[in-house]
Amino acid sequence: MYYPSMGRALVIFFAATVVSVMFAGLGWGMAYRLASHSQRKQTLRPLVLWSLRGLVLPGLVWMVMNFGISWNLQPFMPEVQWAQNSGKPWFPAYLEIVGRGFFLISSYWAAITLGWSLFRAGKKAEGEVRNSFKGLCLTCFLAMLIPGLGIALLGGLPLIGLAAIAILGPMGAYGPSVLLPKKMPPMYARAVARLKFGKYAEAEWEIIRELEKREDDFEGWMMMADLYANQFHDLGEAEQTILEICDQPRTTTSQLSVALDRLAE
Repeated sequence: MYYPSMGRALVIFFAATVVSVMFAGLGWGMAYRLASHSQRKQTLRPLVLWSLRGLVLPGLVWMVMNFGISWNLQPFMPEVQWAQNSGKPWFPAYLEIVGRGFFLISSYWAAITLGWSLFRAGKKAEGEVRNSFKGLCLTCFLAMLIPGLGIALLGGLPLIGLAAIAILGPMGAYGPSVLLPKKMPPMYARAVARLKFGKYAEAEWEIIRELEKREDDFEGWMMMADLYANQFHDLGEAEQTILEICDQPRTTTSQLSVALDRLAE
């Protein structure tokens, strides 16, 4: 029976632990990024519970199972059991087995977490975004299928989790750009051009069109209030517009001061 040296066992244990932490970070990062901005805080508690149940608890159980609590409860892995019964140093074998177990548990946990996060994100998507996300997933699956199968065939059962991560990882990496596209900031160049040519009704529609991109944009609402006051001579509507922008949660103190000064004028 082979006895691993303490140096080899420590290298394998720490390397496997570092990789396991990376797998856990990958699962956390992907789950967080695939959630919508409004639901990210809500996903933290279920993710913590899932990490304790699917990652920490199995790791502790694996450590206890291979420690050998009593004669009637021998280590689960035969390498550690044989080393203990032979009377020779068994801790190096124990460290190596624990490290391999951490790698196996964390890789499977990360693969399951990533797969479930992708499923939930795709299920919540709608319309064109959902179709684009499905196309991305299919493209990544076809591109990474052969490498994933190669990892699974070469490594067998211990590397099934890693093979799944290789296939699902690109989906999780590129998925947020499809599911959560960055909104372009409002651009009021067309509205300004319409104002210069005296086309005030068209300018109003241009401002409204841009405000649809960001409903609480301070600059757009102030332009609208100025348009109502100076061009349409509707001071009541201008006042109401300024008061509404002052009530917006994202309005800063400096913006509030500017709005109130404009209202006083």
